[in-house]
Amino acid sequence: MFEWISDHSATLQLGSSLVMTAVWVTYLQLLVRSFGRQRRTMILINRGAGVGLNSRCFVSNLGFEPIYVLDLLVTLNLTDGSEHKTFITDRSEQRAEDFRTPAEATNQGPLNSGDFRDIGSFREVLDRANQSLDPVVDPGDIDCVDICVIATAASSRGIVAAHRAYSVSFEVEGEGELLPETVTATQMRTKWSRRKIRAPLRRRY
Repeated sequence: MFEWISDHSATLQLGSSLVMTAVWVTYLQLLVRSFGRQRRTMILINRGAGVGLNSRCFVSNLGFEPIYVLDLLVTLNLTDGSEHKTFITDRSEQRAEDFRTPAEATNQGPLNSGDFRDIGSFREVLDRANQSLDPVVDPGDIDCVDICVIATAASSRGIVAAHRAYSVSFEVEGEGELLPETVTATQMRTKWSRRKIRAPLRRRY
């Protein structure tokens, strides 16, 4: 046995080196993937504190790093198949004198890890979007509202974004109901998805 090991020592050493190299490469890949997941942004868009269109729309940062919310882009899909895109970043439904500080008049600003921001009720979101349209649309003609949060992060050279769509239906009394079309917000991480929101951003700035 010892003679066989002595005769094949070079081969055994080579095999041992290859195994150790494979172990370290695997370990390094796990570290890189774990580090990448920690630096990856995760934006949540959710509703709460109310029913239907009177519920509040909350934007949360579930990533490990802070983000800075740049804009809120809303897409209104109508029952006739048309769509209208508009920004609702500023709280235009209230007067400037109603705010204690200028920062309260906008949804822009930093959002630390684990923090959330109330961007208004869904009814206010629709009203803000409708105010910028010419002509305005009848709320009863809105079939779906898609809310997109556009932000930037230190870990990303470009913009980061997430969106979530809600189906809208109205009862006879006119009270709107909301039904989310996805379980959680869709993170827009691909180049194609980010390119879609760069176009309206360029027109805006």
